[in-house]
Amino acid sequence: MFPVEFQIKTFKMVVQLGLDLSEVQKHTLEQLNELDEIRQEAVQRTGIVQQQRDKCHDKYIKDKRFQVGYWVLLFDS
Repeated sequence: MFPVEFQIKTFKMVVQLGLDLSEVQKHTLEQLNELDEIRQEAVQRTGIVQQQRDKCHDKYIKDKRFQVGYWVLLFDS
C-alpha cells in the first residue's frame, strides 16, 4: 500500500490524462476525496477555535505602561 499523498497524486494524474479507472479505483478515489475534505474541514475548525481562544485569553491581559523610576522584575535576560 502506498502513502495517501502518493495515491492522491497518482489518481489526479489518471483523471487529468483521461485514462480508464476500474470501479475499485473510482471508489478509492472517492474515499480519498472525502478524506481530504474532512481534513480541510478539521483545519478550518482548528483555526476558528484558536481564534476564539486567543480572543478569550487576550481580554484578560492588562496593558501596563512603565515609566522611568519604576521597579520591575527582569525575567531571563
